Amino acid sequence: MNEIKLSKKNLEAFVLCFSFIPLEAVQLIIGTAGYGILLIITGLIIFLRAVKIIYKSRQFIIWMFLLLWMIICTLINRQNPIYPIYYVGKVAFWFLINDWYLRKGSLRLLKVSRKFLEVVVVITLIQQIVAPGIFGYTISMNTRTFFTSDNFLGYYYTAYIAVSIILDFVEYKKPQKKTYIMTGMCFASIIRAWSVKSVIGIWLIIMYILFIYRKKISKLFGLRFLAISFVLIFFGVVIFNVQDNFIGFFSKYFNKDATVSVRYYLWTQAISNIKAKPVFGYGIREGQRLMLQETVAGNARSSHNIILELILEGGFIGITIYLISIVAAFMNKKESIEGKNKYEYLFLLFVIFMFFLMELASGSIYYPYYYMPIILINNLDKIVNIKLMKERYYVSQENMYCYKL
Repeated sequence: MNEIKLSKKNLEAFVLCFSFIPLEAVQLIIGTAGYGILLIITGLIIFLRAVKIIYKSRQFIIWMFLLLWMIICTLINRQNPIYPIYYVGKVAFWFLINDWYLRKGSLRLLKVSRKFLEVVVVITLIQQIVAPGIFGYTISMNTRTFFTSDNFLGYYYTAYIAVSIILDFVEYKKPQKKTYIMTGMCFASIIRAWSVKSVIGIWLIIMYILFIYRKKISKLFGLRFLAISFVLIFFGVVIFNVQDNFIGFFSKYFNKDATVSVRYYLWTQAISNIKAKPVFGYGIREGQRLMLQETVAGNARSSHNIILELILEGGFIGITIYLISIVAAFMNKKESIEGKNKYEYLFLLFVIFMFFLMELASGSIYYPYYYMPIILINNLDKIVNIKLMKERYYVSQENMYCYKL
């Protein structure tokens, strides 16, 4: 059931997801413009295919409001509006096409994207071990692997793990051996890349799967607890710099004392830049992250924090619209969080929590596949219905077989 057969419908699903999961190795050949053209073509196909459900797709509508606001902020700052259209738009359309498939009762796009990521993870890990010099590797300013920058691998892997666990839930009711193996390969790849925030994040997700997932203790990690924890961690780390008390620990075990210090320096500069333009921010520019902050050496850097980056781009209105889209994904899922289905809801909550914790030290906002855990939790009621339909089908088939006997 885990295998993907070569068929027209599966090929269509692969074409739809391919441009939303860019590969560094491919981008070196076709360039950023090549992927841009693929996204435009794919976006048009998605629009024509899913136009009838646009008004039902809550996440797509909210992101369209975010897109409109980011265009306004970008124009006010006399920048090219094509950038917010491209960066925000591609995430919105990824929400839309996933919504379309799941409303049809189909897991095809999820399965095809999982299979695609499986192949990519295996190739990436082999390349990291056998021939890291081919694409550049591990050094902060030379971070290409077959897949993507070593700093971004963790976000894709987090999304992939979430998709795998949920698909296993639908098809087998529990994680499969293959999922454990692939999760281990993701972790090995992150260890090899040595992106510490991702190492810690994925390790905690693995611990959750092994010791908390589908156990009563998972109820402790509810929405309120995780939301409060994130707010406290954000203020403690970004505003009050509590990590400075552990600089020796980071230096001894992770060799990241300089990185920790630079992050806080960039955050303080980002907050100063926010104070200068709190309403309209600075808009979205080429490269999707604002290089407004400067290191001690005078090098321009982004804010390296998803919350600060969003406020910098769209002011406090921009971050409000973004947070509404996240909060909306958790709402109205009563049928999915009661009874035996609540564990998947709680698992996705934890994965989303870890994603945003990892993004406290980064600002990678407009990568569509990153949002798979949010897409899954937003559509969990539909996924549960698909599972129930599958179960009823198998029961009816068994009953028919028994009747014939």
